[in-house]
Amino acid sequence: MRFLASVLLIPGCLLLLPWALVLIPFYPYATVGLNIPKGHAFMFMTLGVELLCGLLLLGRWFARPKDGLSIFLLLFPLLAVPALFNAGNLPFSATLTLCVVAGAGFYGYWRDNMPEQLQRRIPQIAFGVWLALAFAIKFLEAAILHQPWWIQRSGGIWAANHSAGILILLLPFVRSRVAIVGTVLFVLTSNSRGIYFVALLIMLGYLGIGYWKSVLTGLTLTVAAAAIFLMSLDPVVRAPVVGFLTERFFIQGGSIDQGASRVLSERLAGDERWDIQTDATKIARVTNYEGVGIGGFQFALGQLGRPGDFSNAHNVYLTSLAEGGIFFTIALAVLLVYAFVLAVRHKPTFAISLAAWCIYGFFSGELWEAAGMGTTGDYLTLLFVIAYLAWARESTPPVGFRVPARAPMPA
Repeated sequence: MRFLASVLLIPGCLLLLPWALVLIPFYPYATVGLNIPKGHAFMFMTLGVELLCGLLLLGRWFARPKDGLSIFLLLFPLLAVPALFNAGNLPFSATLTLCVVAGAGFYGYWRDNMPEQLQRRIPQIAFGVWLALAFAIKFLEAAILHQPWWIQRSGGIWAANHSAGILILLLPFVRSRVAIVGTVLFVLTSNSRGIYFVALLIMLGYLGIGYWKSVLTGLTLTVAAAAIFLMSLDPVVRAPVVGFLTERFFIQGGSIDQGASRVLSERLAGDERWDIQTDATKIARVTNYEGVGIGGFQFALGQLGRPGDFSNAHNVYLTSLAEGGIFFTIALAVLLVYAFVLAVRHKPTFAISLAAWCIYGFFSGELWEAAGMGTTGDYLTLLFVIAYLAWARESTPPVGFRVPARAPMPA
């Protein structure tokens, strides 16, 4: 029965290509009914539907007019091919690399059909799906662990960081106040310093382009709601809540009365992400900056005598350097800068989102996922945003970075 479900689901995903952006979080699950054992083979197969869709769209891409950006998107992942000679799992890294190459097909499809995508509210629906999944998995993990849902750091595909990056990219499309309220709740319960910091940057960005009234109103209501929630808790319940937040953000096993500045510095200095990022630079040096293959970070950790518990370096740029090599990383940086320039000229709110996502990249390594399963969901979402900006460039004249102060905030 599970096998039959997968056999039916795979062509179903292919027939629903107009909804490709909405289906991204479900692609990795389309082959789970094939009774493939967990492990490396499972990660390899979870890329199957993304690869099939990508190759199908890539065939369409070759038959249609192409712009320079789409050619760049096709070619720059090939800079990571030399890294395959150092790959710890060659079939997996080769498949993941091919999925990134096939992303040019997704880009071309979305660019050519952007009016239809916007009319169907595809980006808004995709945003809602990711937000709903983030909360659904929080509640599921809370039920499994018998813990409060709000302390769970899961979301998206078992990681708040995974869904947060996608929500940041799609945020400018959102108009629903219900979605904004849900996003604020997700941010507050993410228990992630990186997410909190980026949320602050986004607010400052909107203040900078004139949305001060909406931002200050939302910030005031959020702070008031959080304060009322904490004060309304029974003291017996409030104590573990405050204790959890203190330990999460200040010091593990310590006390806040030791001095906020000192315990905060100790908490940051003891963060294991610094060791992981140091390992990423070691991997790059060991391979002469060729990389260990896209998705190969966890396999390369074994060569350093560390368990492969991490699928990335908690940093997009260091992960790209360790996996794809120096030239691949430079090309990725060029793509991000180009997208930001497009946004500044045509869509200022997207410039804020892209800047926030790029800064968030210093805290999160989610450009593709290669832990429990393989997926290029974050990269494909980035390509959708870039396709929208490329379409906007052809459809509208430059508007500059500032907008009228009285323009309503997209919420």
